[in-house]
Amino acid sequence: RSAINMFSTGNYSRRDISDFLFAKGVMTSSGRQKTDDQVKSIVTNWIYAGFTHNKLSNLKPQKGRHKGIVSEETLNKCILVIEGNKNSYTQRGDELYPLRGTLLCSRCKNRLTASSPKGNGGHYPIYHCNKPTCTKKVTGKRASISTDKVHRDFRAVLDDMKPLTEVAGLFKQLVIRTWNKANREAIESSAKLEKELDRYLNLKNKTTELWIEEKITGDDYKLKCRHFEKQIGELRYAKSELENHIENQQEMIGKAMTFIEEPKTFWNQANLQVKKAVQELLFPSGVEYDFETGFGTIPKLKSSLLMEEISKNLDKNTSLVAVTGIEPVTSGL
Repeated sequence: RSAINMFSTGNYSRRDISDFLFAKGVMTSSGRQKTDDQVKSIVTNWIYAGFTHNKLSNLKPQKGRHKGIVSEETLNKCILVIEGNKNSYTQRGDELYPLRGTLLCSRCKNRLTASSPKGNGGHYPIYHCNKPTCTKKVTGKRASISTDKVHRDFRAVLDDMKPLTEVAGLFKQLVIRTWNKANREAIESSAKLEKELDRYLNLKNKTTELWIEEKITGDDYKLKCRHFEKQIGELRYAKSELENHIENQQEMIGKAMTFIEEPKTFWNQANLQVKKAVQELLFPSGVEYDFETGFGTIPKLKSSLLMEEISKNLDKNTSLVAVTGIEPVTSGL
């Protein structure tokens, strides 16, 4: 799903997708990376969008009985990229400038833009202000700076937002407790599905025994088995969906904790879309940057202030530290 969604953006080549899949353990039977043609077969395969398609006929893909892992629109975008009808890599440069749209010029308060001017030895990605009144000729000060410098400064800002270890631990406990409460119903439902699944499997086995003992006819046996198999299939699918939901929630907890404990690491390793989301969350109105001094004093978020207030009173509020009734995260059912 991730590979197909990535390719549909037009920002990744087939080799990029092959690298991504190989890193995730998806490879050929001989242990090699997928070739460009094999990647093409994956990202244009209609079965992943919930359709069936016979390549030997001219019929359009037909809606299948299975559930797709990506949307029809996403697969069509992949096909457009393959056929060259969608501009590939037009947004590739955006990955070099994740802070574009978030940074504000400290002089004119306009949003900074970015580019990669050519110099001796190649291109040099920079953030800069386009306002005529902010040029170096007018102000006598620089009006641009390398992306590497800005990104280092931004990671330092994120690092300053880290809460105390005790508060991070408290947050983790509260997240896990909330997760358990929200997912208890899903866990209970999965157990009921398992019980119902066992019931139908036993019924199918008993029906087979009756047929072997010639206590029911062959037609009755086939009819009952078709009914049982249909129920078993639906129950297995429903159970799988619940387990995926629980697994996804566990992954979200892990990412949430990385964001809380190591925000600069989380931001640095995230893809462009997640970086933008983090920036919008932390700085919805943007954040000022001075080309000479970097980021100034940044007003603390209400959430950060709350964490600091909690940390000051941890000794007094022992009930906050020793949260009781925390259940372990369920690793499997």
